[in-house]
Amino acid sequence: MAMRPILFNTEMVRAILDGRKTATRRLVKPQPVCYGPNKAFDAHDGDFFLSAEKNRLRCRTCGHDPEYSREGSGIAHRWEPPFCAGDILYVRETWAHPSQTEIANGADPKKYLFKADDLPPCAWDKWNPSIHMPKEAARVFLRVKCVSVNQLQNITEADAIKEGVPDEWPMDPVYCPECKGEGLVGALHPATLGFMEIDCPYCEKAVTRFANLWNSTIKPADLPTYGWDANPWVWVIEYERISREGDG
Repeated sequence: MAMRPILFNTEMVRAILDGRKTATRRLVKPQPVCYGPNKAFDAHDGDFFLSAEKNRLRCRTCGHDPEYSREGSGIAHRWEPPFCAGDILYVRETWAHPSQTEIANGADPKKYLFKADDLPPCAWDKWNPSIHMPKEAARVFLRVKCVSVNQLQNITEADAIKEGVPDEWPMDPVYCPECKGEGLVGALHPATLGFMEIDCPYCEKAVTRFANLWNSTIKPADLPTYGWDANPWVWVIEYERISREGDG
C-alpha cells in the first residue's frame, strides 16, 4: 500500500465532500498503440485491457503488450496504472493561508483555508494552486478500490454520476457551455405561442455533462488528441473516502 497525492480542481473537491464523486478518469499518456509481434511493421490501434498478472496494459487484439509510443520513436514504454487497489490518496486542492486582516483579528497564520469551502473574500489574500499544496495540509483521503482502463466515450450514465456530475439544475456553468448550468431554456409553444420550458439538449444527460466537464479541463490545442471527440484511453480509478489515513 502506498500513500500518493492526487490533484482535483475545486468543483471536483466539492463533489467529493458532498459524497457525489467516487471515481475519476485520468488520461493514459502517451496514448497506446500496439506494434504486435513485428514491432514497427505491424502497428495498430489495439483494444487494451489492464493485465492483472503484469499490472500493465495488454492488447486484446493481438495478445501482445504495447511497447512503443504513437510517434514510433522506438523508445520502449510500458503503460502501468498511476495507482493500485489499496493505495491511499491524499487530495491536493486549491488552498491559502488566512489574510493579513484575519491574522490581525486573531487567526492562526499557519492555518490552511480551501477554495472549495466558499469562504468570504476577506478570509485570504491569494489562492495557491493545488500542485503546491503541502501534504500536511491534506484533509481529504481516499482509498483506491479498483483501477481499469477504457476509452472515454464508453462511460455510462451510472459511471458519469460516479464522476460527481450533478443530477439537477442549476449547476456549475462548467457542465454546459450553452445554458451555463441553468438547465432550462425558454421557448414558445408552436401552437399556443405561450412560454414553455424545456431541458437543455446540451446537458440533459449525465454523460453529456461529463463530456462538457472533461473538455473544460483540456487545453484547446490538445482537444484533437485528448478531448471527448478524440475518445482517448483513460485510467478509470474508483475509490472510497476515508476519514483519515488508513481508516474506514
